Amino acid sequence: MQNKNQLDIDAINKNIRNDILKFKPKHELGQNFIFDEMILSKIAEACCPVDNQSILEIGSGPGTLTHELVQKGGNVLALEIDESLIHIAKKNLDHNKKATFLCADIMQANISELFDKQLITAPYIAAGNIPYYITQPILQKLLFADPKPTKIILMTQKELGERIVGGKNKESFLSLLVQIYGVAEKIFDVPASAFWPMPKVNSSLIAITPYTENAFEDDFILDLLSIIKIGFSAPRKQIHNVFKMSLDISSSKLVQMLSESNISSKARAQHINLESWVLLTGYFKKEFSVMLSELRNIY
Repeated sequence: MQNKNQLDIDAINKNIRNDILKFKPKHELGQNFIFDEMILSKIAEACCPVDNQSILEIGSGPGTLTHELVQKGGNVLALEIDESLIHIAKKNLDHNKKATFLCADIMQANISELFDKQLITAPYIAAGNIPYYITQPILQKLLFADPKPTKIILMTQKELGERIVGGKNKESFLSLLVQIYGVAEKIFDVPASAFWPMPKVNSSLIAITPYTENAFEDDFILDLLSIIKIGFSAPRKQIHNVFKMSLDISSSKLVQMLSESNISSKARAQHINLESWVLLTGYFKKEFSVMLSELRNIY
C-alpha cells in the first residue's frame, strides 16, 4: 500500500502532466518536457548528492524535474523564460518552500545578483534540460560565473553531448573549451520517447565538474581559444593547411611549431588534444605575439 506522501507525489505528477498536455509547446524555445518518472528520479539523484543541496535549475518548464529535486532534498531556484510554464509550476508546487520560481532568461540573468538577493546560496549545482542552439552560450556563462557551480548537469542532444565530452580523436571546440575549465562526463543516454513532444533525436545527460581554480591565466586562455578556433575553422582540412591559409607564417616555421607541439601536420583539429593546443599557443606567444593579440579581435 502506498503511503500518503507517495500518494501526494503521484497526485502532483498527474496534475502537472494534465496541465502541460493542454499547453502548446513553443518550437522556437526548444520546449520538450520529460515525464518519465524513473529518468527524472535519476537526474535528481545526480543533482542532489547531499540533503539541502542548493540547485540553480535552468529552463524548469512545468516543474517536473523541480518536483523530483525537492523530493530528493534539494533547495531549488528554478529559472524559466515562459510565463505560462511558470504558472503551471507554481500552481502545483508553490506550496513547497524548497522551490522558488523566477521568470527569467538565463542568458540575461546576473548570477551574482541571484546570490546578492539570497535567492540561492553557494555551493550550488546548475542543472537543466536546455535547447541545442544555446548550449554553448549557457556553458560559457556557467563556467565563467562568480561564484561558479560545483557541478553542471545538462540534458542535451546526444550528438552534442558527445561533442562536449570529446575524447581521443573526437575533440571539438566545445570539448576543449570545457577541458580548459573542468572535466566532462556522460552520465546516461535518454531516448526521444521519454520527452513530450517527442524530438527527432535521442539525448544525453552530461555532467561537468569545474576546477576550483583556473589552470591558466585569463590572457593565455583568450590566446588559446583563438588558436583553437582557427584550427576548427576548417575541421575537415589538415591542420597545417588550415593555419597556412589563415595566417601569414612560412610553411617551414609552421611545420616546426606543430612538430614541437607534438602535432602531425596531417592531423585534423579533432585529433589534437588540449595539451598540444597549449604547447602550440605557447610557441605563438613566443614567436608571433603581435599576431596573436590581433587574432583575439578576429576570433
